[in-house]
Amino acid sequence: MMNETDPNYGLLTETSTISETRNERWQRHLPNTIGFAWLRAGWRDMIAQSGLSFGYGLGVFIASVAVIALIVTYQRDYALLPALTGFLIVGPLFALGLYEKSRLRERGERVTLRQMLYVKPAAGAQIYFIGVLLCLLMVLWI
Repeated sequence: MMNETDPNYGLLTETSTISETRNERWQRHLPNTIGFAWLRAGWRDMIAQSGLSFGYGLGVFIASVAVIALIVTYQRDYALLPALTGFLIVGPLFALGLYEKSRLRERGERVTLRQMLYVKPAAGAQIYFIGVLLCLLMVLWI
């Protein structure tokens, strides 16, 4: 597996250009079924220490419901769509805790809730970019 000491690690933390993606040297040539392997690995990570995974997800769910409940309680219905947009922007940031759990499990370390909650993103700009992209897709969808 690739880690921070691998010379190609920067490819995962920097945005590439069209010419770089067409360059044969940087293409990965993954098999068509690799997505299923990733899903199996994700399922294994979720089941291992499942209390952490479900607790983390429940915490995000409760916080989201609380925001919506406050908006509805104070009759600020006009803020529902902006709140949805906000959820899409911060959603990828909330997912970092689950990514950190998988990363630590891959290293063979025991994962704690504290480690999942206090994650510093290695590529913060890309995380925000995904959130903004999700917002734009939502705007096109609506």
